[in-house]
Amino acid sequence: MVLSSTSVDADGNSFTTFTRQASWAGLGVIGMLLMTLVPTRWLGGIGWVMMIASGVMLCLVAFTPLGSTAGGSTNWLEIGPVRGQPSEVAKLALILWGASVLAKRDGSSSGSPTG
Repeated sequence: MVLSSTSVDADGNSFTTFTRQASWAGLGVIGMLLMTLVPTRWLGGIGWVMMIASGVMLCLVAFTPLGSTAGGSTNWLEIGPVRGQPSEVAKLALILWGASVLAKRDGSSSGSPTG
């Protein structure tokens, strides 16, 4: 779909956007396969570390000159050649952290159907 929706770019190559998207999709599949090897008991700890790291990165964007402006808003973190959006890390961190917190609940709250 990416190939059919992109027109010829300035270089005259219609495969530029498709190739870039396909390479990111390939990296995503490799990351997914690597995550299947991680024991599930580690994911809670990874979630906590990612929550702290994403909080620090979001503060760097907001309160330091490392925050880069693009499209009228400052939401990119640029450190040397590396540039990215800490909010994307925060999304994944929130999912892992939230799942860890919910998994550790003992289920003995007053609203539970068994208690």
